[in-house]
Formats: sequence, structure tokens, C-alpha cells
Amino acid sequence: MQEKNNGRDKSGKFTKGNTAAAGNVYTKKAAELRKALYQSVTGADIRLIVEQLKAQAMAGDLKAISLLLDRLLGAPQMGIDLAERIEKLEQLLAEENADK
Repeated sequence: MQEKNNGRDKSGKFTKGNTAAAGNVYTKKAAELRKALYQSVTGADIRLIVEQLKAQAMAGDLKAISLLLDRLLGAPQMGIDLAERIEKLEQLLAEENADK
């Protein structure tokens, strides 16, 4: 009895003509869109956006506060409490101020 190769060669790679070898058809389009986005946003743009986010957070906007802290410290994880996250942020800020 002959074994089926399931569209793969002896090393497990897809063989020519295997339809699964084409991969995700949307990957190329997503890469093109991502490239266009990167090309349209400059470092100065990012700095302005972050300053606006920071200003909103400083004004008490809870969504802005949450987003800013999540981006700085990472999203909350199970087992890590808020006090620990704040301590980590204070340590990062102290290190940044020491470098100035």
C-alpha cells in the first residue's frame, strides 16, 4: 500500500501545486497597507500624538490614562497588581530623569 504525502515532500515542505502552500491571501495586502501607514507617519507625528495623549491623561481622561499606562508598562497581567505597575513606572521615570 502506498502512503499519501498530503502535498508535502520527504522533508515536510509543501510540494509544487499544493494549494495550502499559498498561505494567507490577505498577508500581502496587509503588508502593503502597513507600509503605506509607516510611510505616512513621521517621528514628529508620533511625538505630537503622544503629547496629546499625555495631555488628555493629565486632564483626567480615564481612557487616555489607561492607554498611556498600558503602552508604557504593558497591559495588566494576572497576578500583577496596580501598585507593582506604578512602582515599575516610577522606576522607569527615575532612570529617565537620572540620564538627563
